[in-house]
Amino acid sequence: MLKFRLEKVLRHRTSMEILAQQELAAAQQEELERRQELAAVGAQLAECQADFERCKSDGLTSQELLIYQRHLERQGERQLACKERWAAAALEVEAKREALVAASQDKRLLEKLKEKKSEEFHRELLSRENNVLDEIAIQQFYKR
Repeated sequence: MLKFRLEKVLRHRTSMEILAQQELAAAQQEELERRQELAAVGAQLAECQADFERCKSDGLTSQELLIYQRHLERQGERQLACKERWAAAALEVEAKREALVAASQDKRLLEKLKEKKSEEFHRELLSRENNVLDEIAIQQFYKR
């Protein structure tokens, strides 16, 4: 029976691939949450700007104008921070995807090696069997 000497390495690489898949899924979830957060902050900013424009047409005191402007600035800063977090999460997804591809390639390489060794083993068994059958046939021929 064939014993693949790198079976432990193959199992390790398989577990590394599974781990990479889980890390990619977690990174994708994080990126989705950052994208949703960015959309929510963008919607809040648009609502605040629309509110500001409505109130501005109704007439605002200078104090109210300053309050609105500061609030809009803070919302803009918040949106910028959300964009940066989303961009970082998107980069993390790409890094995890590349790690998964590398882990899959490593595992596939060992799987191909295992298949090749298995085919060689079976060819060798078949060759030995044919040699034994040939020997039996030769002995039967000479016994007659």
